[in-house]
Amino acid sequence: MNYDLLTGFFDAHLKKGFADISPADPQVVLLEDEMAKHGQFIIMGDLIQFNALYASKGYFDFFGDVKVLDYPLTVYQNGHPNIKERYNAVRGKFFSLGQDLYDGPNERWFLSTNLTIKNVHGIYIDLLFQCYLVHSQIPYRSVFVLMVHTDLTNIPKSSHGFHFYSAPDDSCFRYPDEKLLKTGNIFTDREFEVIHCIAKGLDSEQIAKKLFISKLTVNTHRRNILKKTGNRNTQELVIYLQQKGMI
Repeated sequence: MNYDLLTGFFDAHLKKGFADISPADPQVVLLEDEMAKHGQFIIMGDLIQFNALYASKGYFDFFGDVKVLDYPLTVYQNGHPNIKERYNAVRGKFFSLGQDLYDGPNERWFLSTNLTIKNVHGIYIDLLFQCYLVHSQIPYRSVFVLMVHTDLTNIPKSSHGFHFYSAPDDSCFRYPDEKLLKTGNIFTDREFEVIHCIAKGLDSEQIAKKLFISKLTVNTHRRNILKKTGNRNTQELVIYLQQKGMI
């Protein structure tokens, strides 16, 4: 999938606030065909006003007859229970980035992560969410977003951890492959569970009881997590991960 098609489509329709996009438009037909081949769909909207303004056909194929404006709630309601905390962390980071772009010097930002979401058939699918955020003065001053969703079912990826990327460059804004999905993937699933327990203020003994592992194993995870992030203590670690939008 050529992402220049996506950004070109986004830029062309940004001028009109993503209104009056005809499904018969040759550019729309080409884009829909390409996305269908690659298991993708897109949402475009205004991040500051919290409005989803346009969705491609694949959105309705995935979620069913759901209004575009209900997109944020739909994603949350259909998210796998195991990713609720991470979804809330990513969502918080997403909106704070929008505010930073609106107020700050950067004109664009890229954020991406994978989340497990239930489709219209009740099947949980691992989706990659790639967000292209742009501060624009047209059609009015705001931060607009192009969100690309990709079904990762047939794309090789690590069996541990998750992808997370947030930066002003577009090195991860491309069709996903194994290398892309390993970006930001520094924690195992168990380490991430321990991190969430630490963020809630649990000590090693409490974490051990909650996760049904030994206190020695918890302390080993703590040391490995600090070593991976370069933090000196868990207080620094929590602040670091909150700033990253990972908790």
